[in-house]
Amino acid sequence: MERAEGLKPFGWRGRRAEWIALACFHGGVFTRAQWTSFLGCHHEKVGRAVRKLVGQGVAIEEKPPGIKGIGRICRIHGRPIYKALGLGDRRRR
Repeated sequence: MERAEGLKPFGWRGRRAEWIALACFHGGVFTRAQWTSFLGCHHEKVGRAVRKLVGQGVAIEEKPPGIKGIGRICRIHGRPIYKALGLGDRRRR
């Protein structure tokens, strides 16, 4: 949770910030279903959070070609997010 504190300037707090930090530490890619399971909330709440990430310009959501049944994948790519988490400049995002 300590590193998730760095996400406060972006408007992320609590369990949502924890999830974003966890996702970033593990490649920056996740599905909405994973985040919903982590939070134990309704999928629309997660949908709003994903749209907020995309709206902030730090993530994109895409449907991977040739993969059926998992829906869309969200990829966090914003360097400021990774810098705030103390991950510095990672080459691939």
